[in-house]
Amino acid sequence: MLESTTSTYRSIAGTIALSCFAFGGVLITLFAYLTRHWQTLLWTITAFIGLSYPYLYYIPESPLHLYSTKQYSKLETLLQRIAKTNGRTDSEWYPTLAT
Repeated sequence: MLESTTSTYRSIAGTIALSCFAFGGVLITLFAYLTRHWQTLLWTITAFIGLSYPYLYYIPESPLHLYSTKQYSKLETLLQRIAKTNGRTDSEWYPTLAT
């Protein structure tokens, strides 16, 4: 997530991600209080995790991972999409990749 944002908004994106993590901890505590049974709590948490799996399909791979595994064509496509999202032109960001 942080690799897809500009440096201006990177700290805000990180703060939002960590806030969601903390909010999840509060929700688990609330569910534990309301259910009062560990198996019900387990199934509730499992259901929320199961509902989040389709979201993983839409998250792009890390540019750093693509570069380190030498998947340069996927990396170029991803960087172009990130640059378009950030309002950059090709001449401002286009990397020199080893092929």
